[in-house]
Amino acid sequence: MTALARAEGVRPQSMGATVSVLRAAGPVSGAPDPTNGRQTILSLTASAWNAFTAGRAIREDWLFSAIRSNLAPDEQERYCQKHRTAQAAGRSTARPRIQYQDRATAPLSG
Repeated sequence: MTALARAEGVRPQSMGATVSVLRAAGPVSGAPDPTNGRQTILSLTASAWNAFTAGRAIREDWLFSAIRSNLAPDEQERYCQKHRTAQAAGRSTARPRIQYQDRATAPLSG
């Protein structure tokens, strides 16, 4: 819990309480760390991961539709170029399902 608490900027006791609630509710599971018996490896359960990815897909589809219906083809291309630049610079953690390099030859509108 200490490393996770440090990464999130909270006290280990606070993180322990949060993780306990998540484990009890079901979206998080824990397994002993095979290299350090005092630590636990936390992970999302399959159902939690499915809910997370479904939510992300809904948001990406909404964004794609908003871009497609509100931006002209040249504006779409500029947006895609800026997004690629931001991703390359590490300023964006989004993992779009759409391959932006295809947009140069196939604009979003149409």
